Amino acid sequence: MRTGQSFRLKTATLAIDNSRTKPTAVSVPADTIIYVTDLRNPRDPRMIEVEWQGGALFMFEIDIQDRGERITETAELSRVHCAGT
Repeated sequence: MRTGQSFRLKTATLAIDNSRTKPTAVSVPADTIIYVTDLRNPRDPRMIEVEWQGGALFMFEIDIQDRGERITETAELSRVHCAGT
């Protein structure tokens, strides 16, 4: 998994929001697109930072791999092209 990759979640997946005073569990819904913004959480190397709805969340890398599908540039271009016709 690399910074800048996009994933579409196939099922709702748990994430951690650290933007509040206390870390808060957040359910990211199925069919949501997330973007990998940083590879590792310094407190837990199993977690990576992602962007969702303009904010940063931490998710377990294994959850993204198991419950998401990587959006390749080709797939994204095909989706945009089909939506435009």
